[in-house]
Amino acid sequence: MTSLPEKLLSVLAPHRCLVCSIDDNVLCEACLLSLPAYRGDHCVFCHTSLDDRCICASCQTLTNIRHIWAASAYDGVEAEAIKLLKFERARAAAKPLAHLLALRLPRLAPGTVIVPVPTAYTRVRQRGYDQTLLIARELSILLELPVAPLLGRVTATRQVGARKQQRLAQAAQAYFVKDTQACANATILLVDDVLTTGATVRACGVLLKAAGAQTIDVAVVARQRPSAR
Repeated sequence: MTSLPEKLLSVLAPHRCLVCSIDDNVLCEACLLSLPAYRGDHCVFCHTSLDDRCICASCQTLTNIRHIWAASAYDGVEAEAIKLLKFERARAAAKPLAHLLALRLPRLAPGTVIVPVPTAYTRVRQRGYDQTLLIARELSILLELPVAPLLGRVTATRQVGARKQQRLAQAAQAYFVKDTQACANATILLVDDVLTTGATVRACGVLLKAAGAQTIDVAVVARQRPSAR
């Protein structure tokens, strides 16, 4: 639901498409459809070379994550749209970002539950919303699948700027399952905005599997290339 301040702001200073500058949203539909798809070339976790995938067979077994899909690279207008959503209170950006993600996902099994990776509560308080939950809700509408915030956040440690080993240690202690009963035998699509080292989705995958999830897939709006770290 759009807040009153944002409604007023949209009238006084409407969002403009980052590509063509029309008054629509941070990404209009035409420009959204023209964005290049992300092509995976190595495993998120072990960096093994792959052919258009984001996770290798060995890491699928180790992490209990079956597939990882990234809609785009964390670059260009996609990165700018995510930054507007996360840091500039451009709440409306969640809708085109979810649309972009929906376009890049394969057909999912009926009954798949969309589970957002929870944002640190300090960031939610600052922004007035959890940006990943907004994306997940929009995605659930587009895919006609349920969304359930099955994960909670324990710590408020900020991952931006942290190195891989720091992220792994932080992520392992940052989350918990809020409803183990709902996880039992569930087919889960774990959703996040940006994937960097994979530490967050790995930690969440471990928790969801331990709680009884049958299969866990991951979908992220953008993947940050290792060369950018």
